[in-house]
Amino acid sequence: MKKIWHLTQTVTASVLLVVMPVRDLWAGDILRQHSSPSSATTAAAGTTASSGATASLPNAQDRLARTAQALQAVQTMQAAARALAIQGPNNLGADPNHPGTTLPNVPNGLVAGGLQVDPRVATDSGLWTGAGSPQQSVSGGQTKVTVAQTAPQALLNWSSFNIGKQTVLNFDQSR
Repeated sequence: MKKIWHLTQTVTASVLLVVMPVRDLWAGDILRQHSSPSSATTAAAGTTASSGATASLPNAQDRLARTAQALQAVQTMQAAARALAIQGPNNLGADPNHPGTTLPNVPNGLVAGGLQVDPRVATDSGLWTGAGSPQQSVSGGQTKVTVAQTAPQALLNWSSFNIGKQTVLNFDQSR
């Protein structure tokens, strides 16, 4: 019975995609859910190409401004989360598997329990490609770990990827 239900759902979805007019499928503005691309197209329909391009310029500037605002909001949220993490404990609290005990503290830097490259990388170079080995420096109680990417794509295997609250991990993709 369960297979029939899934088959029915799949067939229904397939039929809807075939029967549904293409005009109903469009990528919308994620910040303004109720706007449609046809409103901008309709406004420029009776104008020349140059005036249509001019009319869309404010819309593009508006989208850019809203995108910048969304990015700023995410950056503010990240800064608040970072500040809370620094003020809070260096662990995730109570251990759900062992009542009455807390989870271990997360150490800073490239150490066991913190950031630790998979030990198999030493014998299998395919487990760490497209980036140099992580480099660590400590200054003023802050540990900085940098991984410099050396190729357009990188594959990195870690045995532990826990970042202590006094650790900054930077993936340098400038090359």
